[in-house]
Amino acid sequence: MEQSLFDAIEQILSSYPTVVVERPAFNQMIINANSENGFYIGILTDPKEYTLYLQDFHWHFDQNEIDEVLQLIVCGLTGVLRIKVYSKNGQDYKWIMQQKNSKGQWENKLTTAILNLLFWVNPEIRYLQNDSVFES
Repeated sequence: MEQSLFDAIEQILSSYPTVVVERPAFNQMIINANSENGFYIGILTDPKEYTLYLQDFHWHFDQNEIDEVLQLIVCGLTGVLRIKVYSKNGQDYKWIMQQKNSKGQWENKLTTAILNLLFWVNPEIRYLQNDSVFES
């Protein structure tokens, strides 16, 4: 199953020579960030699920959710998705995947985080967003 997912992604991206795709292992694919403030897209497969990485943000999908995975990959490559990253003292601890709605406003979609006990420190926020690879 993962081979057909990876083959479909590679076929779509083959028309875009600026996109760098790596295959470090048979069940892994990495699409490198295409801008200084962009994020890489990683896919890890195993018999039960896909794990989609958008830089350090990640989410798990069942094998039957392939359409959702592909949609998020395309959105990540077109600038329609961005990652809002929270950090304290230079340590990232919270990632929010945001998607642009039809009105051009950013909406929070999914969040992942790790415990950060520095509650007295104000967080720093930055945004990671790829340029669209589909524009000429």
